[in-house]
Amino acid sequence: MLAVVRAGAPGNTHSISPASSIIEHRPKVFFTQPRLQSPTGSTAVLSHLHRVLACGALVDGRWRKHIKTLRDRLALGQRRLASLLLAIGFELFCEPKAGMFLWARHPAIQNAGELAYNAAEQDILLGPGHLFSVDLEPGPWLRFNVAWSDDEALLRFLVTLKAA
Repeated sequence: MLAVVRAGAPGNTHSISPASSIIEHRPKVFFTQPRLQSPTGSTAVLSHLHRVLACGALVDGRWRKHIKTLRDRLALGQRRLASLLLAIGFELFCEPKAGMFLWARHPAIQNAGELAYNAAEQDILLGPGHLFSVDLEPGPWLRFNVAWSDDEALLRFLVTLKAA
């Protein structure tokens, strides 16, 4: 059996670390091949521990379990954030069942960029929708990162919008 796996995020493609290496996986040969080719063309020598971890992720299904847990946590985060935003008075663009982002707008706010600027003054980073638009025209939509949406400072800031 032969499987070629590229592990790592696109931002790591110029690294020779084990997390961003091309792994040729043959179970019987895996532990005897200490040199792996990185995306930049250089080679990296991996320790036995790295090979054990990579092989375990591929063979034992730990990666699949990790991804399932991550999806479940994101789905829960989506539901929590959507409930919070609706309670504060936001309108959701749509209600996805899972995913990393949630788009919403507050009816009293026409320019999300101004809201993001006010939030930045309190060390809160918001993603105004125009940053993700082709025309970059200001608009009311915000893109919330579900993974970071349980931050206390963000929640306090959003609750102040309900009072306004």
